[in-house]
Amino acid sequence: MAVVLQDLYGLVSHKEMALVAGKKGLNRPVRWLHMVESVDIASFLEGDEIAFVTGIGLKQPGVKAVFELILAIYDHGASAIVLNVGPYIPEIPEAVLTFCDDVALPLFQVPWNVHMAELMHIFSTEITERERLERDMQQAFKMAVMKPVPAEPYLAVFSKYGFRTDRAYRLLVLCPGRETAKTQTDWLEKVRFSLDNRIKHGLFLGESCLWLLTTCCDTGTIQQLAKQWLSDGLVGMVSISDSIEGLASLSTAYDQALLALRLQRRKGKSLLFYDELGAYTLLFNQKDPAVMELFCQRTLNKAEEYDRLHDSSLLEVLTIYLQMNGSVQKTADALHIHRNTVNYRLHKLEDLLDCNLSDFSVRFTLQLALMIKEIR
Repeated sequence: MAVVLQDLYGLVSHKEMALVAGKKGLNRPVRWLHMVESVDIASFLEGDEIAFVTGIGLKQPGVKAVFELILAIYDHGASAIVLNVGPYIPEIPEAVLTFCDDVALPLFQVPWNVHMAELMHIFSTEITERERLERDMQQAFKMAVMKPVPAEPYLAVFSKYGFRTDRAYRLLVLCPGRETAKTQTDWLEKVRFSLDNRIKHGLFLGESCLWLLTTCCDTGTIQQLAKQWLSDGLVGMVSISDSIEGLASLSTAYDQALLALRLQRRKGKSLLFYDELGAYTLLFNQKDPAVMELFCQRTLNKAEEYDRLHDSSLLEVLTIYLQMNGSVQKTADALHIHRNTVNYRLHKLEDLLDCNLSDFSVRFTLQLALMIKEIR
């Protein structure tokens, strides 16, 4: 888990560590720390580290050598540089300050009497603690959605890390977009840094998705954030639960978001709220799934069996026909077939199902069965 550089800097403001350039980069993520005393050592950086430099490894002290080292550190993805001003680097060259400002690479200066090891200890302790928090929260989230009873174990963890267990929350499931990072962890960090840190939230890894738990329940605010993610390519699909009262109901929000995701995949939507699902929410909350399954079988089984045996698409025609409010022409246009073909298949359906498709109650029953088929 990465930590925001600004947060780490706040821990050592009393240690004579001064920001001298690159202020615009204070929101960079930090994963770890590294002593970097030469251009060769800079190649060991993996990205998102703070590089600590005393200058002891410089073969030829001077402006050029310092600048080349700073450039190498930047090229290898460091989040920031802490430079120890002293016998090896008496002062920071102006060219270095200008470069760090230009590329928004935070550059900190500390006097020689400040021990780098002390700063590194403070930073590494904070990063390690954040990683432990992440593991605890991930486990608590898994318990809350998969085994919600008893609630006390996971509620205690959420409470420990500042989540009020009795307030309102919303749960979002995020699917990858075109600009998603190479690893899920990197993607999680990108999403994390896009969030308003004034709002309490938790991010959790799922199977090829991310889960966002947030105290922001305002539909407009969530919609605006989701549209920005989609526009940036950070996510490809966002599904949002209803607002829930208390974390003991997190499993309900989880199921709601998953249902919205399942339906929007079929409908080709990139953003969907659970409360937009209409009659699907009634079916979702049916306590006896066996009743719905039996209803679906009795209503559609003969057509399903016919499609299976004849490799036909009667149910597809029926679905579009109902979506088009019984318009044969619109159905034909949507399926790119002749209206006579549509009429033939509709008559075949009427024969198989022993019904009259011009009857509203029949169309309603069939629509209901198709909706059940979508969510089962």
